[in-house]
Amino acid sequence: MSSEINHDDVVKSQQKAFSHNEENLPSQINDTPWVYAINKTIDYPSTTNNEGGKWMVMVYREQVDSFWLKIKESLLAGQLGREAKSSTKMPNPNSPDPRLGVIIVYTNDAQNEPDVMRVREVLRNLGVTWKIGYKTDNATLRGQYNVRGKKRVSLYYC
Repeated sequence: MSSEINHDDVVKSQQKAFSHNEENLPSQINDTPWVYAINKTIDYPSTTNNEGGKWMVMVYREQVDSFWLKIKESLLAGQLGREAKSSTKMPNPNSPDPRLGVIIVYTNDAQNEPDVMRVREVLRNLGVTWKIGYKTDNATLRGQYNVRGKKRVSLYYC
């Protein structure tokens, strides 16, 4: 089996994820791995040459919907970055534990520590009080996942 990513499959998956009604909760979606929220009105810079990154909020599957609603609301209110996504009911082969789901909250520049930590503080105020990892987009593109044997993939862990 080839490990190459088929761009057409990725685009189709994203289109399907965006086609879900905003009222659908992640736990109600089983035909695509992600559901997205994008704030197109926020004055937040695009990803920089330093590369973007994301906070990875791991939660038990029965908690995904409630955390997603809070995070999505904060994102749309302009309190986070420009984009977030949540895993759905569909199994994720990159998950370290099938009992867990993940909500990803993106920032535009992994090297902009004040902004990265500002977003972390918003997540804390939303109830994400446990330690979570922040991973660069380049680490993801290189296939660096704990379940694949790569340890210490997070740039920040707090």
